[in-house]
Amino acid sequence: PKLLSALAGFNVGVELAQICVIAAALGVSFAWRRATAGRFGVTHDVVAASLFGLGLFWFASRSIGA
Repeated sequence: PKLLSALAGFNVGVELAQICVIAAALGVSFAWRRATAGRFGVTHDVVAASLFGLGLFWFASRSIGA
């Protein structure tokens, strides 16, 4: 019982931390979008391509097991 409650508490803490990180990222994203209204241009494409490349790298490295 003690191990189960510790594990559950840890998992809840991790999930709450993830929600906080996502909320902060959304806040920054909305603020940036409002500050640069209509001026995304190349920056938007570069950021999107970078995030895609990073996600693809993580996917491939975890799939291969390296």
